[in-house]
Amino acid sequence: MISARTRAAVCAYIDHASAERVALRCTLDQLAEALPGTAVFGGMLREFGWGEARRFSSDIDLVTRSTRAEIHSAIRRHEPVLNKFGGYRFVAARRSFDIWSLEDTWAFREGLVPGRSMSDLLCTTFFHADAAYLDLKTRRLQHSPGFALSMVQRTLEINLAHNPAPHRMVARAIRMAIDKQAAIGPALAVYMVDHACAAATNLERSFLAALREHVERDVGTAFSFQPQRDVPLMPYPH
Repeated sequence: MISARTRAAVCAYIDHASAERVALRCTLDQLAEALPGTAVFGGMLREFGWGEARRFSSDIDLVTRSTRAEIHSAIRRHEPVLNKFGGYRFVAARRSFDIWSLEDTWAFREGLVPGRSMSDLLCTTFFHADAAYLDLKTRRLQHSPGFALSMVQRTLEINLAHNPAPHRMVARAIRMAIDKQAAIGPALAVYMVDHACAAATNLERSFLAALREHVERDVGTAFSFQPQRDVPLMPYPH
């Protein structure tokens, strides 16, 4: 089961006996104690779900039920700075963190998703592959059906199309598809063609050219950029 495997991989990473991981675990435990209802969200869970634990070196995203003022009080010793999410970025245990209040989630503020509970977070991500969170206190993993399918198929597909920076999401999807050897789902493929801007590299230009040809031929199947490996694909939920 993908949820059990992903949860086990994340917990094994946090619980590793190395000095660096012990420091990381202490930081997360302190945050869980100071800020009840705090969870790891999105990217870390996607990477571990795709079996990328050994390569993981990115920031850790955290979302909490606590207010922005409570967050600042809990992390002020780490000299936090405001981030693009309306929360804070800080460094602790040699790791960068981004943390924001549940109520400050962009899709909630814009009225796109109700935002009544933590589970509503699963409807706020642009990619299905980011629609998961792990509660720091209980270590319970919650995810959407689309997340599970994205992990199994190694596919990127749209969860919530509304986004303040569509061109940036297209560029991010290209980078992720190439770097992670992920396929592009049908809806995302059309979105990328509609919102693409000038590509920065020859590889990105080749990717977009192949994607446009794919969309013109068949908008109902996922796209894999060669020489990526072929992935068995099933219809994707919308």
